[in-house]
Amino acid sequence: MIYTVTTNPNIDYYMNLRAPLRVGGINRSGHELLAPGGKGINVSLMLQTLGKPSCVLGYLAGPTGRLLESLMADTGCSCHWFWLQSGQTRINTKINTSPETAFNASGPALAQADIDALCAFLRGLTPDDQLVISGNLQKSPQGAFSALLSAAREAGVSAVVDTSGAALREALAFRPLLIKPNGEELCELFGEQAQTPDALFALAQRAQALGARNVLVSMGADGALLLAETGRVYRARLRSAQPVVSTVGAGDSVTAGFLAGLLDTEDYALALRLRQCDSLQRVFGKPGYDRGGTAGGRNYDSVKTSERKRTMQAIQELLSNRVLISGLVGWGAAQVLKTIIYALMHHTLDLTRIFGDGGMPSGHSATVCAVATSAGILYGLGSFPFAISVIVAIIVMHDAMGVRLETGKQAKLLNEFIDLFAKLEQPLSDQEKLKELVGHTPLQVCMGGLLGILTGVLCNLGA
Repeated sequence: MIYTVTTNPNIDYYMNLRAPLRVGGINRSGHELLAPGGKGINVSLMLQTLGKPSCVLGYLAGPTGRLLESLMADTGCSCHWFWLQSGQTRINTKINTSPETAFNASGPALAQADIDALCAFLRGLTPDDQLVISGNLQKSPQGAFSALLSAAREAGVSAVVDTSGAALREALAFRPLLIKPNGEELCELFGEQAQTPDALFALAQRAQALGARNVLVSMGADGALLLAETGRVYRARLRSAQPVVSTVGAGDSVTAGFLAGLLDTEDYALALRLRQCDSLQRVFGKPGYDRGGTAGGRNYDSVKTSERKRTMQAIQELLSNRVLISGLVGWGAAQVLKTIIYALMHHTLDLTRIFGDGGMPSGHSATVCAVATSAGILYGLGSFPFAISVIVAIIVMHDAMGVRLETGKQAKLLNEFIDLFAKLEQPLSDQEKLKELVGHTPLQVCMGGLLGILTGVLCNLGA
């Protein structure tokens, strides 16, 4: 189980103004929305969307705490709350303007007994569990962050930390599985400025030297950079540009997507690409209420993305899959060339060859080699996707030169027998001629493979 800690959760109160914000004047809202907030909560909600069960751990207080408890119950996400004796769970107000304007409350104070209760819970976890601690422990006893990480270490639990400042420096001593600062937070950690990905990489190396096993740096429009404990460095750029409705929860989505990908694949490159969930809004409509609907309350139906938009997003994602596109282009190029070469050799244009088997070059070889080349470029030669695609390519190409080629030869021989029996006026009843163009010669396979490699390179220029 993945447990996410939100020590200072909140209710996000979104307002979509009818007109630009007027400072010092009356501003009227067109739509409003109440939604659960807090970094750990955002991570859990995204994990739920990705099909990964998790449990939210956090502190609640007062009537607003009861409201947040109810809002979280509506999401279906598992929660374990620790109730405070005084104070109120905070409400943060988000004004949907350009630029976004937010008013964040401070929240209730934590006593040592509150920290001890959470630590006791963490000690009851198992090494099979994972822990995500997000945000800062404001209004808490000194050393609270270290106490939580110490309790997790006692239980043998791997910790993912998304915090900043002194808390981040504290966390490094506990060798967390992952830290996820943004560029600004990483610079703050060392009191230096870094304007380029190379400069941020140098700071990430220093963070790793201080204890972090993996360092994932979100860099806004520049994508993300991952320094893995294997020593390898991975870069991920943003996918096709989409209108940004809100940046709320974007960093938390990065954390959730990467963790889910790493647990599923144990492949850092693939996990980094899975982290591109972009923002919570994209998945469960937070805050996207400006697209329509009625004002007020928990009107989640009013913020759901339309089916048409979802379909378009799916198509965009499909078209952005360079591995798939490379394979299809490789196959298409091979089939067109095959048809042209056949026409030149036989002085006749047979359009059925576009979808036919056999011939020069091999369409099967071009397809699998294009896929393998693309996987190698995008995920690295040491990645799981590249290994699988190479093995599949070897099997397909060997089969084309072996079993399928021999099948074609046998079909040609059997067709000669059919013709012979027909000439002897003893035709075989209802026996159609067999397909002879099934397999490929070694030369056809090699040319198809070279075509596939070239296609994979061309389809991934600039990747």
